[in-house]
Amino acid sequence: MIGLVFIVAIFGSFLRPDSSRYASTQHRTLSKLPPLTTITFLRVRKNIPSSDKSFKSRVRIGGVESDWAYFPYESIELGKKYIKLEFKGRQKEFYYADVLYLLDPLTLKSISKNLGSALNFIDIDNNLISVSHNEIQSQVEKEAFISKSFILGTDALGRDVLSRLMAGSSISLSIGFFAVIGSVLLGLIIGLFAGYFGGVVDQFLSWCINLFWSIPAILLVVAVTIALGTGATALIIGVSLVLWVEMAQVVRYTVRSIRLKDFVKALRLMGLSHLTIVFRHILPNLYGPIAVLASTSFADAVMLEAGLSFLGIGVEPPQPTWGNMIRDSYGYIITGDSAFLAIIPSIALILLILSFVFVSNGLKDLMGLEYDQSQRGSV
Repeated sequence: MIGLVFIVAIFGSFLRPDSSRYASTQHRTLSKLPPLTTITFLRVRKNIPSSDKSFKSRVRIGGVESDWAYFPYESIELGKKYIKLEFKGRQKEFYYADVLYLLDPLTLKSISKNLGSALNFIDIDNNLISVSHNEIQSQVEKEAFISKSFILGTDALGRDVLSRLMAGSSISLSIGFFAVIGSVLLGLIIGLFAGYFGGVVDQFLSWCINLFWSIPAILLVVAVTIALGTGATALIIGVSLVLWVEMAQVVRYTVRSIRLKDFVKALRLMGLSHLTIVFRHILPNLYGPIAVLASTSFADAVMLEAGLSFLGIGVEPPQPTWGNMIRDSYGYIITGDSAFLAIIPSIALILLILSFVFVSNGLKDLMGLEYDQSQRGSV
């Protein structure tokens, strides 16, 4: 599950049905379609230059804008020069040339007045096009009519739920990943020095740990967002400040037991500096507890991000996260209308958190670590 979500998060814009930025393509007339619904569309070329579809661009902006617009239809009329669509009582017309080519308003106007058997025009990219009415009509009939299946249905704005779910995974995992890195680094440094030096240093750092531990997570993140503003950066900092405390406690208790071992005493007698002893000889003994706690912290970070987004504190729309997808749709569970819109991201969130918990338990068993319930936060 974790590997699959990571693949989707990284390569989602190549894999999801709606590859647009944040999977935000809307079809208002297709609002709240149930899962496994299939709709037929006319695919029309947008009259704008082609967008950048490089991997770097997709990753940087969260997707790529399609060069095509899609118009659903229930019935269709093929004229000599145009196509007429009808969907839910609304009609729309397109000239055949406008369906396939990039045209500016003047070129489109001249085409509409052309009474000959052939069309000669220049598109936006300055390509000279020469085609007959019969040829372009045949090409449209072969290429422009497509069917799209909405595997998980559509939301209230007609956006593809599967694509939104895949786009939201990248936000949830990226926030969780960087928050865990920040919490591990901060907790590791404070725990190392508190456990190794003891005395006044340990008392002061332990007081800091208990101070942060006494602050409710929601209040701490809210304070950070007030100071830094909403967005992913503020969320990462806030979640890191919540998670580092347990890491510091685990490292502190572990180092306190390691520093009493004979090899540490021998290193001191050899005249090695404290930093060398801490980072070159004690730190390698902490890889097991750090790995276990990091996997647990990842689950906590994903859950915190989802909860904060549900409360409206996290990433702002139109950027999708599983939390704000649940927030936008949880009312449907009460009304019984389109409840799947809230249930689907909830199930995805539960499965991801459970996966991290199973990984954490597996690592703990593999490394032979035991949880000490007598001392909070220790393993």
